[in-house]
Amino acid sequence: MANLIDTVTIVGLGLIGGSLGLAIKKKGLARKVIALALSRETIKEGKERGAIDEGTLSLKKGVKSADLLFIAVPTGSIVKMIKKSLPYLKEGCIITDVGSTKFDIVKEVEGFLPKRFSFIGGHPLAGSEESGIKAARLSLFKGSTYVLTPQAKADSSSLSLLKSLIKGIGAKVLILSPEVHDALLARTSHLPHLLATSLVNTVEDLGKRERKTFKVLTPGFKDTTRIAKSSSALWQDICLSNQRQILKALSEFKENLKKIERSIKEKDLAALGKQLNRANRILKSP
Repeated sequence: MANLIDTVTIVGLGLIGGSLGLAIKKKGLARKVIALALSRETIKEGKERGAIDEGTLSLKKGVKSADLLFIAVPTGSIVKMIKKSLPYLKEGCIITDVGSTKFDIVKEVEGFLPKRFSFIGGHPLAGSEESGIKAARLSLFKGSTYVLTPQAKADSSSLSLLKSLIKGIGAKVLILSPEVHDALLARTSHLPHLLATSLVNTVEDLGKRERKTFKVLTPGFKDTTRIAKSSSALWQDICLSNQRQILKALSEFKENLKKIERSIKEKDLAALGKQLNRANRILKSP
């Protein structure tokens, strides 16, 4: 595939940033991929794995030639990193992020971003409980959904280019408003993580009283709780950034859990079956 863009800079060479670099280079979507990283070791590994052409610890050197800038840092650091980058960016640079929440980020960035730059919020719905450049993989985005949250005043040519690049790495583009994104992801991503965390903590409490608890962990338990291995610092940022929607999601979940609890307590098989069958039917529907 011919280069869509000259220079892409990725700020943060972890799982997502590293995987972006691998896919962009493998598909030939950019002439050059540069990374801004926190350590020389990360840069060395990024080069060895073929995720980047160049790497630097200097913000100015890393972003000054970028035509497209990916901000792939923890959610709580995204806005700060964009602000720090602005003095060094060339006119016309397209800025996007990969944060798990969008409303607060988009609102704040739109409030200070000069007109000579474009910002399009992004969130690849891909990843794992692993982190760092070692966890990056070429196929991470293949067949996945990649959400973009452009504002009404977003430059159409910038949006078109970013969409083409995302399709080029194998993902499907979904356009959402920042508000809808945060409402949906609170239920489909953020809530599941908190439930996995609570489940592990509940079993660990039992393990303090019954030593054999961890000898009977089932495959279902392990599948359900795998995501709780993810970075706690990252998830603290997400919870605070999407606080309102996550609290709503928790409240809705507790109401559904109460229905199940009540049906078990009252030995109401019809009510219990209704809840179990409803979920079963939804997941089995085409």
